[in-house]
Amino acid sequence: MVKLHGNPLSNCTRRVVCVLHEKQIDFEWVTVDYVRDAHKSSEYIAKHPFGQIPYLEDDGFIVYGNTPSPPPTRAICQYLAAKYAGQGTDLYPAPGDWEGLALLQQGISIEQSNFDPFVSKIFYEKVFKARRNIGSGHADEARVAEYLAGLESKLKAYETILSTQKYLTGDKISLGDLFHLPYATTIETLGLDQVFAKYPAFYSWIKGMQERESWKKANAGVAIDDSGVAYLKQ
Repeated sequence: MVKLHGNPLSNCTRRVVCVLHEKQIDFEWVTVDYVRDAHKSSEYIAKHPFGQIPYLEDDGFIVYGNTPSPPPTRAICQYLAAKYAGQGTDLYPAPGDWEGLALLQQGISIEQSNFDPFVSKIFYEKVFKARRNIGSGHADEARVAEYLAGLESKLKAYETILSTQKYLTGDKISLGDLFHLPYATTIETLGLDQVFAKYPAFYSWIKGMQERESWKKANAGVAIDDSGVAYLKQ
C-alpha cells in the first residue's frame, strides 16, 4: 500500500498527489501538521532524517528528497512514474529508450533550473516570511524584483519552446511539465498571472496544465487566498 506522509496545503505534497492521480495509484493519506512542526518530531525524523515534507512509503520502502535542491518531490515522482509505468499516464520511458530518458531529465531540469529557483524565492519572500514571522515578516521587494527579472528572462525561452510544441519536451506530457504546477498556481495569485500572460504560449500551456483532472484532484478542498496562502475550504 502506498502511503503519502505530507500535507494538502504544501506545494511539494500536492506535486506528488498530482502524479499519484496521473498514474492512477491508490494511496493513503497520512497528514503531517507542519504548522505545529510535526515533521520535526523524533518519529518523523526516524523516517525522513531531514525533517521535510512529504515522504512516500510503498510497502515498507521509503523515498524522500531534500530541499532546496532538488526539492523532495522529484525523487518521489520519478519513483512512482518508473515503478507504475504500466498504468495511468505514460510518464517514464521504456527500458532502452535512451532518447526518452534524456528528454525526461531535460524536462525536469528545465523546471528545476529555470523556474523553481525564481518562483520558490518569490514565494519565500511574499508568503513564507510572513507566515513564519521571519525577520520583519515583510518581503524584501528589491529581491522580489530581482527574482521577477530573472524569471522573465527564462520565460522568453519557455515561449520559444512552447510556441512550436505542446509540451516542454515535445507533444507528450512529462514530469517536467507537471512539476511546474504547484508554484505556478500559488504565485499567480500574487500578481504573477499578469507576468505569465505576457508570454502567450507559456500562458496557454500553464492554463492547460491547470485544467488536468489530476491537478484538480490534488487541489480538492484547497483554496489559495490573494496573499498566496493555501487553506482548507470549509
